[in-house]
Amino acid sequence: MLNVRNLFGIAFVIIGILALGWFADFSGLFLFLSPDGNVTPFMMLSLQLCLISLAPLGLVLIFYSRVTSLLVRIDGWMSHIDVRRFLVYVIAVGLLLRLAAVTFLPFDQSSDFASYDELAWQWALRGGYYGGEHLTAYWPPAYPFFLSRIYVLFGHVPRLGAIANVFLALPELLLSFFIMKRVFDERVARWTLLVLAFFPSQILFTHLLSSEALFKPLLLLSILLFLPVDGQRSKKWYVMLIGGFVLGMATLTRAISKFLLLVVVPFWWLETRSVKRTIRFTVLALVGFLVVVAPWMVRNYHVVGVATINTNTGINLFIGNQPGAGMGYNKYLADQFDVNGPLQEAYFDSSAWHRAKDYILERPGAFLVRGFAKLLLFYAADMDALWFGLAETAETSKTNGIVFISLISQLYWILMLMCALPGLIVFLGSSSKVMNPGGFLLLGIIGYWTAIHFVFYGLSRYHFPIIPMLSAFAALYIKSVIDKCQAAG
Repeated sequence: MLNVRNLFGIAFVIIGILALGWFADFSGLFLFLSPDGNVTPFMMLSLQLCLISLAPLGLVLIFYSRVTSLLVRIDGWMSHIDVRRFLVYVIAVGLLLRLAAVTFLPFDQSSDFASYDELAWQWALRGGYYGGEHLTAYWPPAYPFFLSRIYVLFGHVPRLGAIANVFLALPELLLSFFIMKRVFDERVARWTLLVLAFFPSQILFTHLLSSEALFKPLLLLSILLFLPVDGQRSKKWYVMLIGGFVLGMATLTRAISKFLLLVVVPFWWLETRSVKRTIRFTVLALVGFLVVVAPWMVRNYHVVGVATINTNTGINLFIGNQPGAGMGYNKYLADQFDVNGPLQEAYFDSSAWHRAKDYILERPGAFLVRGFAKLLLFYAADMDALWFGLAETAETSKTNGIVFISLISQLYWILMLMCALPGLIVFLGSSSKVMNPGGFLLLGIIGYWTAIHFVFYGLSRYHFPIIPMLSAFAALYIKSVIDKCQAAG
């Protein structure tokens, strides 16, 4: 007998098959995703792979009972193994997979990744943050500085930066486990770690010199420090101070997190129900944050004339909000701001900001429609790990192994999202009975990232920092499914 799950499964299989063989015949239906009609071949290929990945997802829905039986077996294995051995086994396999990606994937750095390499090498040679012949504040400095220290020690060997990414994955995996254990329970934390250790995009992305590798462990460490210990808020004042300090380091890695305290402060009030303690935590965290960020802003004031963290925020807003902007990065729009000197950086950034703001105010309807299209690209795709090979494939209309690997990555992402959505429902359904402020903090961070990319623009790698949070809600749903199966017999 067909039920709703089977009907959805059959529909997904049909959509996937149609996308595999006849996508070109109805690809024009998706031009609405950009109100100005600018959809690149890469975006279309990404959309096609998203639709193809629905076919195996449909098979999962059709054979749901067998899938749940497998989950029960895995859960049984995890419940009978000591937590230390579990951590060692899973993390060791996860790191080996990431090392394999660094070893065997073509080491072709281009675009942002090549820029980080060049900035780091210049820093190692010249002892400062230079963009070409002049000091720069275009991008936040932490990742180029981190990479430059490797070059100072070992010379200009970019692959060592990718190997460092493998080591940065260790604290990322461990911190994800301890955060989810503190917010939910150990069982959810184990499932979260299992999901993250084998996450294809996280594995494949390791071979690229990207700031996400450093940003994720810093962000997670700040979250862990902001959470209570064993259900009780630590009274040690310096914990909040260090948390703010680490968040400042994360912000000097990716400036997107500079307003994240606006999400954390309501969590503190929700947890403590005390305005006085919330204010105290906020002041301490803000002091720690400013200890890191303020000196860099002072430096930038002297270098580029503006006390800011970076000078490409306005340009990024412009890239996502102009005629022909599309859903993601648009190189043509970005190239309109060719910076040739330090004093031009602030001017171009301010000019781009005002042009984007004027466009949004003049065309609010286009802004809203494009915003939802940006989120579609932000959430629907998870293929940036092999983006260069995919972009080349899209331009030449050829197929290769990169497409197949990207399809596997995409399927894993879609499966995780399909578990995370009901996981959110499970969490919200239980929150009325047992308040879980930590869970709402994770939800707030997801909402913060979503809102930022609604306004700016979406790329699939930009959702990497919230993958641990989404994986935790997926783990919560997996746990609830297993509990129901075990209760049923």
